[in-house]
Amino acid sequence: MKTQRVNNLANWLSIIRILLALALIWLILNSLVGWTLFFFVAALSTDYFDGRVARNYNLITDVGKVLDPAADKI
Repeated sequence: MKTQRVNNLANWLSIIRILLALALIWLILNSLVGWTLFFFVAALSTDYFDGRVARNYNLITDVGKVLDPAADKI
């Protein structure tokens, strides 16, 4: 591993994905279908870019190894 910095773009994208998942739950419960689709696509995009950024810039951290799968489960 090149870096052990916790504060990097890949980790922030995982955190954003967790927040988007929580927003999705709220939107689904309130039947806001249009916004739900928008937030779902945004969450999918952060998942894609998180992995791509982490691998391309070697930003793989121990925190990211836990945070990314947790965001996927949520």
